[in-house]
Amino acid sequence: MFYNKIMMKKMNNITFVCPPDLKIISKLKDRKIVLMSSDDVETSVSFLDSIVKTNPIEFLWIKSDNSITDIYPANSWQKYPIRYYAKSLGNKETFLTEFESFIPLNIRFFLPCDSENLTSLQFLTSLGFHTGIIFSEINWEKLTDLCYYNQYTKIGNGTIEPFNFINREYSQKQGFNIYSDFGDVYFANLKYIHVENDEQLFVIDVFGNKMYLNEKLDFFHKLPENEVYKNISQTLKKHFLENTECSKQ
Repeated sequence: MFYNKIMMKKMNNITFVCPPDLKIISKLKDRKIVLMSSDDVETSVSFLDSIVKTNPIEFLWIKSDNSITDIYPANSWQKYPIRYYAKSLGNKETFLTEFESFIPLNIRFFLPCDSENLTSLQFLTSLGFHTGIIFSEINWEKLTDLCYYNQYTKIGNGTIEPFNFINREYSQKQGFNIYSDFGDVYFANLKYIHVENDEQLFVIDVFGNKMYLNEKLDFFHKLPENEVYKNISQTLKKHFLENTECSKQ
């Protein structure tokens, strides 16, 4: 009974990560939304304009196959906070001639964590842009350098996720809160329920791996009773509570 009360409270605070589909959004009236799209930002902003009166918008999450220098921001992009996943920065000289057009935006650029992109993240941050790492194949030496750069360098005022989140949680709570894992940065914990185009529900880890809940959107209110959901919840708690190899890093 106590578990169910806790889970029902969590259900009320869930944010749904959805594709730009009005049929799906119509079933989530008044629920917080992260719109996940591979379309251009302008099209996604127009879609958000059509639902903003019925749903609080947490983020626009763009997952693009383009480089940052391939995009051309418009004034309308200023309406919503944007998480932009790109494959690379592109040409630095090109970006330097255009970067002022990005300054008015509430945008955070995410790049994969190979050596070249980690260098690009440092470059973007030095210009004052907020950035983040897309976890994939990890160059630990460069990743460590980037962590120190985020923590100690005062050039520009950009931040790098997930180091920014970890540092903020540690500073505010005088010790890292084991329940505040940096999955928040990646919509990758049980605060975020993702919805497929066919309305299947799933959650992801920080690498983007999907874990399906064997439940459809019409029945999301049953998640507190869903065995897969409960098992994932308990697994996440163990991950941070037990003395595992990961928790020792």
